[in-house]
Amino acid sequence: MDVNNSKAYADAHIFSSKKAKEVGLIDEVATKSNAKKQIAELAKVKDPVWKEKDKFESFIESLSTESLLKLQSYFYGLRSTLL
Repeated sequence: MDVNNSKAYADAHIFSSKKAKEVGLIDEVATKSNAKKQIAELAKVKDPVWKEKDKFESFIESLSTESLLKLQSYFYGLRSTLL
């Protein structure tokens, strides 16, 4: 990334994948399977074994995320009624 071009990416806005690539924030837009394939090739691993999240771990993660979003929504709503 070019520091002299920081106005193109350092103003706290959301980028589309195309724009992020244009300003140099990412190298490429690809799928997860494509990324895994490239990692295996770079590491010279013929038969990689990828760890998968177990169902319980995924459940707990989604539950905590959902709870956090509900609390955040509640408190922002409460704040707006007080203002």
